[in-house]
Amino acid sequence: MLLNKLSISYKCSNAIGNSLNLKEMINEFIKVFVKETHGIYGSFYLSKDNDTKEIVSIGKSKYFNNCGIDCGNIIKIENIEDDKLKLLTFPLNDGTIYLIYYAKEDLDLDFINSILLGLKNKIDIAISSCLNVEKLELEKKRYKLLSDSLQIKVDEAIAMNNEKQKVLEQKSKMAQIGEMIGNIAHQWRQPLSVISTAASGMSIKKDVGILEDNEFFSLTEEIMKNAMYLSSTLDEFRDYINYSHEKIDVILQDRLKLAVDLTVETYKTCNIQLIENRVQKEKIHYKIVPGDLLQVIVSVLKNAQEVLCEKNIDDNRWVKYSLYEKEENIIIEIEDNGGGISEEISKKIFNPYFTTKHKAQGTGIGLYSCYNIIVNQLLGKFYFENTKEGVVFFIELPKQ
Repeated sequence: MLLNKLSISYKCSNAIGNSLNLKEMINEFIKVFVKETHGIYGSFYLSKDNDTKEIVSIGKSKYFNNCGIDCGNIIKIENIEDDKLKLLTFPLNDGTIYLIYYAKEDLDLDFINSILLGLKNKIDIAISSCLNVEKLELEKKRYKLLSDSLQIKVDEAIAMNNEKQKVLEQKSKMAQIGEMIGNIAHQWRQPLSVISTAASGMSIKKDVGILEDNEFFSLTEEIMKNAMYLSSTLDEFRDYINYSHEKIDVILQDRLKLAVDLTVETYKTCNIQLIENRVQKEKIHYKIVPGDLLQVIVSVLKNAQEVLCEKNIDDNRWVKYSLYEKEENIIIEIEDNGGGISEEISKKIFNPYFTTKHKAQGTGIGLYSCYNIIVNQLLGKFYFENTKEGVVFFIELPKQ
């Protein structure tokens, strides 16, 4: 029985988490589970706002009568068309999703229930991952609709001189949202793999009785750490696209780290080192609209990346960043070894719509928007200086 249980658990475990689409993932699992346990019928139901909706089902649906879904494990014997069947209702993901399972009377549902309990953690993680991806997809669609709507407003606002500044800011931010979605999706792959591997390993070792306490706590900590990371990336994305103009107290080191986290993956694809040069350890508190400073830092980091990629430097491509207090100002530095900025370009670099790239590749409003945010909104300074190897951009904020 133990070997049979291990075999069933292994096959079912392999069917979990192979897709980030909820319906596909659950459908793959339920097909393997019903087949391997010799069930009659199996289905998953989503319970939301006092309403239940079937996601997928497999087997002889004539045996299923909607008897209502209650919390907790429920085992019943019902007479359906003169057949005595056992019913198992198994809650998942904190009761948001339920597994409905029918089997012949002679099947041991305690055995089936023990298999599900062993797989529950991995199924819950896979379901949560799928639901989070669905939320992200809905956000993408929502912001795509927002982008289309904004484009109409932009066309109307261009003719109005007093709206021109607002249009430029929104357009610059929307141009970067697509890149951020790609970065976050890339960041999710590694932690999802770690979570799946850890949960599967614990489940199998628990089934055969070789899971040590120290290994259990270590793997659990790893799962929680990666789950929290997945959740934090959604918060990061929400911060980045937040259109609120309410100022709040933030820690500037956290804003800088967030900007670095949002861009580090694209730096890796271009083989560019992103190096922490000088970041003050003592926390620097500042009252600011969080998305504004984040937009500036991400724009400068992105600009440095594009310069290094365009100039095709063979090796040792790097960007260094710093944050420190100096007298009455707070300084953020972003330096690259991309060869510097020519005198001709330096005179126009902060002008609206000025770009050295083709129209299809750049809008020419990134650095202009950065200048407007730092100088006009935050009453600071935004400038650059050429170095022996490249250029360093300075963001100076007055101490509050």
